[in-house]
Amino acid sequence: MRSHCIGKLFQRSFAYTYRLGKADAIPPPSVWPYIRSLTLYEQLKNPLLSPVLYIPSKGHEDVLFHAMNSMPQLRRVVVNETHGVPWPILAVLISVSHLREFELRGQLFNSRERSPRNPTSGSAPLASFRYIPDLLRPPPRSCPSEKRVLAIVLERLCTSLENVVLPSESAPFRAMNQWDWSRLRQLSIEGDARRAFRTREPLISVLSNMRGLRTLALKLAYSPEQRLQAIWPQDFEEGSLPWPDLESLTITWAYPQDRLFDHLPASLRHLSLRCWPRLHAYYIQHRKSVRNDVPWPERALPWRDLLDVLRRCRGAALERLELEYEVDTRDSDLELLQFIPHAFPCLRTLQIHRYRCYGNTSSVPLEAIIDALRPLAHLNVLRLFLDFELLAHWQRDRLYVSDEEIWEPVDATIEIVIRKAGPSLRYLCLLPSVTKPVRWDVYRLERSANGGVHAHLEDSLDTVGGYSNNSDD
Repeated sequence: MRSHCIGKLFQRSFAYTYRLGKADAIPPPSVWPYIRSLTLYEQLKNPLLSPVLYIPSKGHEDVLFHAMNSMPQLRRVVVNETHGVPWPILAVLISVSHLREFELRGQLFNSRERSPRNPTSGSAPLASFRYIPDLLRPPPRSCPSEKRVLAIVLERLCTSLENVVLPSESAPFRAMNQWDWSRLRQLSIEGDARRAFRTREPLISVLSNMRGLRTLALKLAYSPEQRLQAIWPQDFEEGSLPWPDLESLTITWAYPQDRLFDHLPASLRHLSLRCWPRLHAYYIQHRKSVRNDVPWPERALPWRDLLDVLRRCRGAALERLELEYEVDTRDSDLELLQFIPHAFPCLRTLQIHRYRCYGNTSSVPLEAIIDALRPLAHLNVLRLFLDFELLAHWQRDRLYVSDEEIWEPVDATIEIVIRKAGPSLRYLCLLPSVTKPVRWDVYRLERSANGGVHAHLEDSLDTVGGYSNNSDD
């Protein structure tokens, strides 16, 4: 019993990176056999007084190397570090032979350090490498030494990696199509679009050596003055899609003339055409005077551009579709909504973020929206964000909106869906507020024997239709 409890208690443990030279920095050796996941924290009380607090290089890598190699069940390491990880420590973290997952949140490499010239240490057969910096980090958002270090790491790990998350600002785009990515199945690139399109070759060529990809997410942010870029430009040489078995594709700020949409494979089951970050996130952050040197979008893609993109897609087998767009008049997007059942008859989950462009204070045509989607005979999950809250902000020019102003249109939406929804719909998910902790409200639709429909609020479901209910990333 004691052994069983110890295994459960210590399978997830943590250590403080700033105390690696201390005896209590890492969990005691008695629990090492049970640790499956290890999180390393940087504890920094006042970054203004201590701007260069990071793990000292000399000697401490030996402490970490011995400890991690003495944890036989260790499979996952998460590093929370705001000032970068010195190369000797990073080399240890990716060299433990039984490690399979590595995740770093914060800053990968300190700009004040030199990148290694002749690195000699080996690497573990990692299956997952995730580097997720702070979205609101101040410029410079990357540095040459970090780019070189990330290139060194990825070149060593690429043959075993199955899941990769990278920031666009540091990704080694110029070298990625030269490496062996034969096991890669999931790739997500997030960040400033300017860095992703700065290479000589288009992204379709940069990522062409990842033929086994099943999931591709390009979450690239555009500032208002940027021109949209094509992943597969019209003038790029003819060829076939390099990801023949792709099942999920996420594209931000879809360019209507992008040839990518003419070549989507029959295997595709999930398509997301959205903003990143979310447009409502920009609005709230802007009103709170939070950092404005991040390339936030100020508008969503016009609905007509999305319709042009969808008309180019072969999506008869598509099961999940996500759209984020804006409308200029009350019901101008009905042509788009009516096109969805015609082009994607097999949809099981549909998520829509629909905004009114600034100054458009017309009401949401709720009944017309549900009528347009009713022909979706297999739709199980409908997820809607209809910017009721943002509309109230714009109408009253103030940040605070009362609960009554938010919930009145939400209740109206539920009533209309209950009355008009097709027989296959099981869940209605609504995002009522984005100024409070983001949480989708999930309503389960139950049908009685006499044909009546009732909506019951579900509090226990973390995901519905493949999307999280606890965030709106």
